[in-house]
Amino acid sequence: MDESANPFGAAENTDFLRAVLDGIQDGVYLVDQERRIVFWNSGAEIITGYVRQELLGRFCPDSLLRHCDARGAELCEKDCPLHATLTDGAPRETFALLCHKEGHRVPVRVRATAVRGRDGVSLGAAQVFEERAFTEFNERQMQTLETLRLLDPLTGLASREMIATKLAERLGELQRCGLPFGILLVDIDRLALVNRHYGRDAGDGILRMAAHTLAKGSTAPHLLGRWEKDQFLAIVDNCDGELLAGVAERLWTMLSQSCIQWWGGPVRVTASVAGVLARANDDERDLIARAAALLGEVQCAGGNAFRAGSPAGSAAFG
Repeated sequence: MDESANPFGAAENTDFLRAVLDGIQDGVYLVDQERRIVFWNSGAEIITGYVRQELLGRFCPDSLLRHCDARGAELCEKDCPLHATLTDGAPRETFALLCHKEGHRVPVRVRATAVRGRDGVSLGAAQVFEERAFTEFNERQMQTLETLRLLDPLTGLASREMIATKLAERLGELQRCGLPFGILLVDIDRLALVNRHYGRDAGDGILRMAAHTLAKGSTAPHLLGRWEKDQFLAIVDNCDGELLAGVAERLWTMLSQSCIQWWGGPVRVTASVAGVLARANDDERDLIARAAALLGEVQCAGGNAFRAGSPAGSAAFG
């Protein structure tokens, strides 16, 4: 393979460079000038679930990752940083949600860089993507909860009992020290229809996918758990109405972009998200009741929306 077809350069350097890039924990892939994927490292396999044989030779716009921004707009359609870097040679960095092979969305920081030969001629471009730092926090937190047998067996998230205990602790801290927090209720819309149409195993798959997606999108030091059969609850620490609404929007967006593969086809669901700030005179029942009432309003309006925060910071989409 000559240099013009191989962004690694001379063939004798290829094995060495592959070994170096495979040793990087971040995902790294390279494309040629036609945006054909010519390299896919081990970090990319771990983050996305796709092994290199599934993506090598595919064109970036046709790939399975379906990068989108925080509001769900597909980046490959008009705002692809890799394409822009190939066009003008300027490096770029952005936040994106990529689609994991199992269907859930993974938040990543994306950096695109031009790859040039010794003569300065463009050979292609490299894209590096790393999972957000809070992923490691969530994994350590879940490992601790698993050791204490405080995890929900289906989703792997904190159990209702664990969430209830933490809610009581947070309310005590709010009353004693004024430490603010809020909660988000996340309900999977019309999960019963999925169970009836595809079977309960598909419904369980949807819940596991949703749990994984929410865990990836819940910035530390938030705590996330399964509250009801088809409902999750997140405790968002040190937040005001604007921050709570921002977290609600991110989680709703990630869920709306996720799916599972069932018997060869995608099964998609929507979600309703509602969040309220805790008050100093709240007990657990008051706090949950206010969030549940707001969630009911979202669902009565058709679901597939989020609403959270103060009136100025609240929003709904659907």
